[in-house]
Amino acid sequence: MLLDIVAPWIVEAWAESVSQFAVCLPQIALEPATAHAVVAGAALVSALVAMACVRELPPGARRVARILMLAALTVPAVEVGASRYGAQAEAALERFVLAAREVAQPAGRPLRLPEAAALHEVPAPAAATMNEDMSGVSAGPGNGGQVAVIEAVAPESRVAVTEQPTAAEAAASTIRRLSGFISRKIARRDDPVKVTIFYGTDRAVDASEARITYTAERAGLLTFGRAQVAMPKPSQPGGQLAVTGVTAFTHDELLEAAVAQLAHARAYRDHALVFVHGFNTSFESALYRAAEITRALKFDGAVFLYSWPSAGHIVRYGYDAESADNASPFLADFLNLVIGETGAKSVSIVAYGLGSVPALDALVRLKGKLPQGAGVNDLILAAPDLDRERFGARVRELSVLARRITLYAAASDRALNISRRYVGGVPRAGDVPEGGPMVLAGVETVDVSEPGTEAIGRAGPATVAHSAFLVDLETRIAAGPGADREPAAGLESVASARGRYWRYSSAARVQR
Repeated sequence: MLLDIVAPWIVEAWAESVSQFAVCLPQIALEPATAHAVVAGAALVSALVAMACVRELPPGARRVARILMLAALTVPAVEVGASRYGAQAEAALERFVLAAREVAQPAGRPLRLPEAAALHEVPAPAAATMNEDMSGVSAGPGNGGQVAVIEAVAPESRVAVTEQPTAAEAAASTIRRLSGFISRKIARRDDPVKVTIFYGTDRAVDASEARITYTAERAGLLTFGRAQVAMPKPSQPGGQLAVTGVTAFTHDELLEAAVAQLAHARAYRDHALVFVHGFNTSFESALYRAAEITRALKFDGAVFLYSWPSAGHIVRYGYDAESADNASPFLADFLNLVIGETGAKSVSIVAYGLGSVPALDALVRLKGKLPQGAGVNDLILAAPDLDRERFGARVRELSVLARRITLYAAASDRALNISRRYVGGVPRAGDVPEGGPMVLAGVETVDVSEPGTEAIGRAGPATVAHSAFLVDLETRIAAGPGADREPAAGLESVASARGRYWRYSSAARVQR
């Protein structure tokens, strides 16, 4: 708040300080404009480095460092301000003294010259003249060829004449800035957090709606856009999620916006996160689930959602299964944009349930077609809803493209229970039957089952097992490319005949 109030004076003072210091640089064959730019650039880089270092300090040390930085910023303001206004006051005092002398001088008495006046003797001209600027008068010959010329020189002002605000104007401006700052802080205290999500979909647009929305119909083409999701803050229990804006983009517009988001991220700089939803999910529900994962991971990189045409109804599993299969080529094009064109140095893909089918098929299509060095850092398959043999074949094909593959299995997942009944009771890849979850070479399996809950694929109030999934997911993605990581709290190592996997322990509750 204090920095916001004094910012105009600090910026102005720093500008003057830079100008004063930069006069030394032309001595090394630099133009004045270049010299100013060099000094200003060096000051800016130093400030950015200092701020980056401060963010890494503990909270207590961070507050002390910020106070010291504020003091350092105000030093030139005090120094320049004191010299400037002190010089103005001195010049004003000198002018007042001269005016007082002129008023007090009796008529007919010779003029008392101030110290700044000069008396010169110069050769007399042929006749009396008056200078054009009326600074002196010369008399004709009559004093031996010499005349006295009186030239009054006004005291030189020590500062340039500038349009400085008066004290009243400065005070009024400060009050307005302070009141505006306070009102903005109060108004935003309970504002929801907005999450930006870039999306691709092969859903059809609902032309009957005034705003952009998508139906469960299959469009047969890939479209792009950006959505804003407002999420209640943790201090607002019971708050509702809301889609506040959906904007359709072209391929190039989406690419430009995503590149900018990747560059401005801090904790996850140059990191892209792709979410592919599962069965029984509308377009808006898919946005909510992507936003939930984004907030849970504290992810500030570029977030992407691929929404295939799910009917969004629990009795339409057959339609959803066909839509998921049909979406594979469109999802491949979307992933090619994210992995191969945005320049993201790290890409994490989270596919849930039936969305694992197009995700795996799309990555197989991209194998060998991506630019050199491009790939997937983490492929997260949460309760994948596909045949176990098909899953194993796809994973083996992707062992080169994906650096780490993780399977989250859940015996209590509702979508998997519906799928299992639909296919005649055959266990799916994300199931946990009596013999335990699926364990494959090159795949890390995590069992996050919790009886009586939906476990993974839900948006809204989190169950304990759902929290276990999100916590473990955060530790996995935050570890970075190729880094070893420890499992989240509440997971224990289990040895089975097929290999070792991690299992959620209900004795250890995970708090979010």
